[in-house]
Amino acid sequence: MSSLAQSVSPPMEQVKRILILKPSSLGDVVNALPFLASLRRRYPDRHIAWLVEEEAAGVLLGHPLLDRVIVSGRRRWGQEALAPLRWPSAFREIGALVAQLREGRYDLVVDLQGLLKSALMLLVAGARFRVGLADAREGSQRALTHRVPIPSAPMHAVDRYMEAARFLGADPSPKTFIFPSGPESRRRRRRSLPRPG
Repeated sequence: MSSLAQSVSPPMEQVKRILILKPSSLGDVVNALPFLASLRRRYPDRHIAWLVEEEAAGVLLGHPLLDRVIVSGRRRWGQEALAPLRWPSAFREIGALVAQLREGRYDLVVDLQGLLKSALMLLVAGARFRVGLADAREGSQRALTHRVPIPSAPMHAVDRYMEAARFLGADPSPKTFIFPSGPESRRRRRRSLPRPG
């Protein structure tokens, strides 16, 4: 792990495959959609994938700007840890997730979550360039090779993520929210929304 991440952007000409880490929550994943749109506008020919947890996956599955969506069952696995009979199944799923991250051969991973759980996934992916926000928490900065400077004034989450877009050479405006379309995408999004009460 690196404790001295650079505050300059990585050499994007060396990047062909990008992974976005913003696994949860539903609102945070939606707030990160303009980052994805900005990145895709700037790098239309790059492979872009996103790691998301099951609860928010409905917002991303079938997304027209993504080449791949990797779904993590981390929360469910935590619950299954209380039931030893479910351990073998959970371990198989964890192993499959690790394999997906490794086989992606990502050159760049962008950690928009900035927590220990995302830092672990960042390291597992094995990318040469690991970018995250400078105000990341829980020691997750130590896993970064490049830190996105964040102004000290309070900012909306969308604006913070757009600072990462700017850092990677993308235009942070306009802020475009694109969702998957089609009946199956709409059903997945409805299942992702919290139930009343």
